[in-house]
Amino acid sequence: MQRRSSSAAILAVVAIAFAAHAGDALARSEWKWSDRPGTLRSWFETRYQKIAISDGPPTSVYGDGRLLASYPDPWSVMPRAHLLMLLHPAPRNVFALGCVVDGSVEAMAAHPVDRLTVVEEDPDLLRALPTLYGVEMEAALKRPHVRAVASDPLRALTTRSDWDLVILLDGNPLTLRHNRTRTLEFLRRCRAHMRPDGVLVLRVAVPDTYIGGAGGRLLSVIASTVQRVFEQLVLIPGSDTLIVAGGPEADLDLDPEILAGRYERRRVAGPGLQPGMIPLLLDPERSRTLTAELPLDSLPNTIERPRAVLLANRLHEARVLPGLLTAARAIEESSDWSAAAVFGGIALLVFAAATLRRIAPTVAAATVGFCSMGWWLVLIAVWQSTRGSVYSEIGALTGIFMAGVAVGSLVASRWQRPEKGLPFVLLGGSAVSAAIAAGAAVAVPMVAVPGLLVAGGALTGAAFPGLARLGGRHTRRDAGAAFAADEAGAAAAAVTIGVVVIPWAGLSITAIGLAILLVAAIPAVVRRRR
Repeated sequence: MQRRSSSAAILAVVAIAFAAHAGDALARSEWKWSDRPGTLRSWFETRYQKIAISDGPPTSVYGDGRLLASYPDPWSVMPRAHLLMLLHPAPRNVFALGCVVDGSVEAMAAHPVDRLTVVEEDPDLLRALPTLYGVEMEAALKRPHVRAVASDPLRALTTRSDWDLVILLDGNPLTLRHNRTRTLEFLRRCRAHMRPDGVLVLRVAVPDTYIGGAGGRLLSVIASTVQRVFEQLVLIPGSDTLIVAGGPEADLDLDPEILAGRYERRRVAGPGLQPGMIPLLLDPERSRTLTAELPLDSLPNTIERPRAVLLANRLHEARVLPGLLTAARAIEESSDWSAAAVFGGIALLVFAAATLRRIAPTVAAATVGFCSMGWWLVLIAVWQSTRGSVYSEIGALTGIFMAGVAVGSLVASRWQRPEKGLPFVLLGGSAVSAAIAAGAAVAVPMVAVPGLLVAGGALTGAAFPGLARLGGRHTRRDAGAAFAADEAGAAAAAVTIGVVVIPWAGLSITAIGLAILLVAAIPAVVRRRR
């Protein structure tokens, strides 16, 4: 017995050592395969992302394979940071998102403000940046008027209601999480927590020389969304386009001489900008031309319909996945009726499978798996969009859902004929979908999201004993087949709903589609039961 314990301990130590080495080797192979500049200096994983850092200078920082910043960048980042601070005549309280990782905070901290709140969502990255970047970054973050916050931007924004200048430099909305700060709802929250003369500055990673394709559509959608909240809007062209917006009382006069006068009056210490550089950073004629020519009649980017996500992915993947580019373009340009037609076609296929007794149980189990995963994805998307980052709560929300699965399966396993209750379980699932489609989750997320997760989990668990019994007398084999079909349906939902369906169809139409699929599966369980 002692020998076995010693062997197990040795094996565990060897496995841990091999895992650590394998992780490092994998990170270096990924760096080389991606053809990134320089060599990999270090990497680490946080609760939010995998960070990879190059040797410097300059130091390149990647998060989940996406370039976050290259530091230092005194030729573009630092002058732009000064320009951002000059867009308000006299800012006292400034909220800045994404301004630490690229080094902008070093220039911003030199301006005379009462409070500069810089927000980075990942606390591990925020703690590592002074060590990675050196003494200048450390000194900027230690200034008495600078407050570095590791928090979700949705929550950090609401700590004050008197912001003079709100700066959003985070990246394009490639995912639903990154889309949160580009939605109509978030921009309304910004307006509500700004002073009447407050100014909003939002970066879109689209150059003004590329406004005819996916980049132009993305810029148009985001600018149109901003225009629905702020009465004044001006675009500043460049390698990235800046959207500058404010209410009727905001001073958005972007005359370079006026901005240069502000800079000189503030007596900003340190390098980074000379007054003569301002006309190069901001060409009024180019600004007026871009603002006049960009169409601002696009439908808004909202929590319900995150239109910007597919457009951002089209732009991001244009050079590597042309097939995805074409598909995303067709999806983005389609109408709501197209989404309804797709869901209707799938529902007809499910209904047709009800006439084939041999595959009816498999189709029913796959439908339940697809819809249960669909509920989870939609509700997590709602929580993420309304309450902020989901990472700190995802374990609890998943636990709630799985607790519902356990309770539902335990109750249904005590029924003498669990397959007889399947039609009612599917109808109950349709009711859950209808509640999501009606907007209950968005209206009261703190109550509705956990409640609907419990209900969806319970119905998923209650369906499983009946699905296992539909196959016939071979309980083990039939239970295995039902479980496999359920997991296959869940996998299909994870691939399609989270990646394509929600950005394309929106939350409500997705939920309606799930309800239709569950109703279409009822004949399959009724016919097989008979």
